Amino acid sequence: MGEEKQKLLTRERKQQILTKMMKKAVAEARVELEAKAEAKRQYLADKVPPISTSGLGHDELEELCRRLHAQITKAEEEKYDVEQKVEINDKELADLTQRMYSLTGKFKKPQLKRVRLSADKMLKALLGSKHKCSMDFRGNLKAVKKEPKPIAKAEDWRENIEKAGERKSKFEGEGEAPAE
Repeated sequence: MGEEKQKLLTRERKQQILTKMMKKAVAEARVELEAKAEAKRQYLADKVPPISTSGLGHDELEELCRRLHAQITKAEEEKYDVEQKVEINDKELADLTQRMYSLTGKFKKPQLKRVRLSADKMLKALLGSKHKCSMDFRGNLKAVKKEPKPIAKAEDWRENIEKAGERKSKFEGEGEAPAE
């Protein structure tokens, strides 16, 4: 019993250990943020050198603008490529997550949104660029002739009330017990 008490930490000791751990975690996070900021600065210094426009003529400024536009275009292309890769990875991750949940049996199917597509859009989505002609699915449907429904002749409402009154009197008569 004496050994168990010695192994337990006191409240003050636990608090001291926790504060040291928190200080160390904050210091590591700060170092990590500084390293990321330095890497960003270095990357920008490599990719975007400083521009000096002093002493340049009109033609030289136009050439500088063309080069900058070319760099912007290249950067936008790279950005688009990276976004597409991220989107593909996100879809793949969602698919794998859904498969994992379906295997474990703890999956609730999401509510699907109803999407209205025309025939042309549907074929284009299914076939891609192979879709050359437009198809009119509604034109291929058979014409259906509607037959008019026979209209029931309306009965006199007074007769219905009289019939209901007769039925009601039958039930009222059964409910009463003979008083003898």
